Amino acid sequence: MAMLAVEAVHAGEAGPGQVSQSRCEVSTAQVGAILRGVADAGSVAVPCPSINITKLCTTERDPWEVETLKTRALEHLSRYDIILMLRAIWEPHTIRYQLVDIPVGLLRLLAACEPAPVGRRVTRRSLGADVVRHGQTLFRVHFDGSNGKCQIRNLRMRDCTLLLEWEKLREPTAIMPDPADLPL
Repeated sequence: MAMLAVEAVHAGEAGPGQVSQSRCEVSTAQVGAILRGVADAGSVAVPCPSINITKLCTTERDPWEVETLKTRALEHLSRYDIILMLRAIWEPHTIRYQLVDIPVGLLRLLAACEPAPVGRRVTRRSLGADVVRHGQTLFRVHFDGSNGKCQIRNLRMRDCTLLLEWEKLREPTAIMPDPADLPL
């Protein structure tokens, strides 16, 4: 079984933009069809050095303890052979797409981290930790106390495999005018 995550990044001049994301489970045959469907795309370079997975899984049941949360996340990861992410990076005149293979084994390294309380919540505090290998931070795991999600933040793109990359020109009507150009 594979997980397909879809991420849309709205690029902005002031740094990283807002991200929206969804995910679904797909069969290996469906993954092959997706790859064949975009195989003729042209290649481009997209400077997005990290990936965020806003909902790797839900770990909302009690007990809300570090070892239990890590075990639930690892059990969830054990269901997948591969995790693919289709990213859409929105720029002023183009949409850049990337199909990325996120190594499941890399995510399993969260087993060795020690999440600690983060944030200001008093009840069911969020927990987070950097996942480190050979002195290098690979990503951050975050167990959100408010909604029970296990999130992966700042996963280094260089640790993943970029399978395909292409761009599409945005329709002129789809481009939002600059607020400074609008009449008052």
